[in-house]
Amino acid sequence: RMNCGSVLKTASANGVTRLRPHVKTHKTKEGTVIQAGLGGGGDGRRAEVVGFVVSTLPELAMVVDLACESATADPYSDVLLGVPVCASRLSRIEEQRRRMTEVAPNGQLRQPGPSQIRRGLR
Repeated sequence: RMNCGSVLKTASANGVTRLRPHVKTHKTKEGTVIQAGLGGGGDGRRAEVVGFVVSTLPELAMVVDLACESATADPYSDVLLGVPVCASRLSRIEEQRRRMTEVAPNGQLRQPGPSQIRRGLR
């Protein structure tokens, strides 16, 4: 909780209004819920958690589970796959996308393309 609070404070102090935390470090539902609780509505004074970054299929399934279990699917319904995906994993990723869009029709499961990656490195 202290680390999440520190991230929020640093983000807000530097004018960041939207956060997309990575679940890689803790890999737990509890940690993801704590990260999601950082949102302050994007009012300019507090950062809003707008989604999550995942690197593995189990992490993806965990965030989709949270979208399915929560009263509101946000911010669990906007997930960025932070690593390249091989063809053998596409059917499992599509299965998770279908699950997510059942509870959040506007849910997004994304993977950055080369141009997005290059922009992020500048």
